[in-house]
Amino acid sequence: MPPHEASFRYTLWAALQFHLVEFASCCIQYFWVGKTNTIRWLVAAALIVGGVFTVNFYLDREVQTLARDMLAEHFHSEVALDTIHVRLLPTARVSGSGLVLSQTYGGAKIPFISAQKFSANASLWGMLSHTRQLHHVRVEGLIITVARHPQGEKQPTAKRKVPELDIDEVEADGAKLVILANKPGKRSLVYDMHHLVLTQVGKSNVMHYLANLRNALPPGEIEAEGSFGPWNFDDAGGTHLDGNYVFKKADLGVFKQISGTLSSTGSFTGELGRIDVKGSTETPDFAVKSGSHPVNLHTDFDATVDGTNGDTQLHSVRAKLLNSTFVVNGTIVDVPGPTGHIIYLHVVSDDAKVQDMLRVAVKTPPAMKGGLKFDAKVKINPGQGPVRNRITAEGRAYIVNGYFSSETVSEKIAELSNRAQGNPKGDKDAQVPAKFDTAFRLDAGKLAIRSLNFNVPGAEAKLHGTYVLDDQTLDFSGTAMLQSTVSEMTTGFKSLLLKAVDPMFKTKNAGTVLPITITGTRDEPKFKVQMKRLGEAKKEAQSN
Repeated sequence: MPPHEASFRYTLWAALQFHLVEFASCCIQYFWVGKTNTIRWLVAAALIVGGVFTVNFYLDREVQTLARDMLAEHFHSEVALDTIHVRLLPTARVSGSGLVLSQTYGGAKIPFISAQKFSANASLWGMLSHTRQLHHVRVEGLIITVARHPQGEKQPTAKRKVPELDIDEVEADGAKLVILANKPGKRSLVYDMHHLVLTQVGKSNVMHYLANLRNALPPGEIEAEGSFGPWNFDDAGGTHLDGNYVFKKADLGVFKQISGTLSSTGSFTGELGRIDVKGSTETPDFAVKSGSHPVNLHTDFDATVDGTNGDTQLHSVRAKLLNSTFVVNGTIVDVPGPTGHIIYLHVVSDDAKVQDMLRVAVKTPPAMKGGLKFDAKVKINPGQGPVRNRITAEGRAYIVNGYFSSETVSEKIAELSNRAQGNPKGDKDAQVPAKFDTAFRLDAGKLAIRSLNFNVPGAEAKLHGTYVLDDQTLDFSGTAMLQSTVSEMTTGFKSLLLKAVDPMFKTKNAGTVLPITITGTRDEPKFKVQMKRLGEAKKEAQSN
């Protein structure tokens, strides 16, 4: 028998034996000898009741001390305990209040576990065996606070020799999990758990958990089940964690610029400081506030989450929006203060549709349809204002077989294509496919186009300029190169007169070169020729 066991049992049973023997001797001497059976049975009952009260009295005293020692050893903590009581009949039961287990992190004492009230069921043998065994523990007002030790700091272990503690099941309603920020200025994470069940709870055990909790952002209900532990007291982030989850009714409207109800399922494994998560999301009513057109958004993702601060590494997010698919990777980093996160994303698509993106982004019907490819790096800064004013993006986009929805724009594009091919009387109602190749930068709601190549049959334009998202105004300038000469773009007497100026606009690479500007709005663009830039435009065309 271990020394600490012998010490405990000697203290308890020696005292019990002394008092019980003394009490029994007195009773036998004065009440048993020569007495009737009724008196003898009363004496026996008194002996039993007296023994039970005596055991309870000494158990209360011993368990007070033993419980503190066991909890200190088990959780590597300082223990504060207001009350604790033991009852043997009709079943063994331990109850108490005001439990606080504290640990030291970076010189500051932090309550690691606190509980307003607790109760536990056990057997008498489980209370007195080498490994203390509790069957069911119920906790009220449970708060678990997780902090990471500064690098190199280790939590001191207790010096006491005490029995180990094993608990079959711990149940808590209305519990809180608080993960303290591990860097100055970072925000602590708080999870409200409606219901928590832990089984196989022991110092060296891998615990099984079942938790129902409410996620903070976006707000929604999470059901999670899996294994956890054993707890790494020197580095909380190194504690093992795995399981499966279901995330329900997450309200994306909290992010102000988007809306929808998201649901997600998946699995996770790793350590608290590095959790690998795989899963999928479904948002049947996803909408951007600027567009207000709800659409179905589905994603499959693979990410790594730091459970101690919420930072997330997106390895791959494959998203399907209407008939468009795109792949995203990047990071989501918590920042000091209450303003949120910095989000860095790399977004790539080889299979998207212009009309899908426009349907989500703007309230009016899509101005164009066609195939879309893009490769962009996006940064969303923290803050309270509209996302369009906090987002920066840079990349390239390609549109193939693009067709304009506006009849006015479509007619102008058809007319441009017909004249550029030397067929000014061509069908203005024809649907002319357009191609775009652009390098862009979006900053504070203003889209700067560093280069835009626009092609329709017979014509090519190279432009640069800006497009303002709020009022949809255009301000572009560049060069248009047409297959036909100036005179071929018209008919009759006007065509004969223009033959004299054909050489002025012609180059070896194009029948006509025109320096142009495009202003106005997206729905009503205004095209003008800038003759003062003709020489510059011809040199540019010659060099291409």
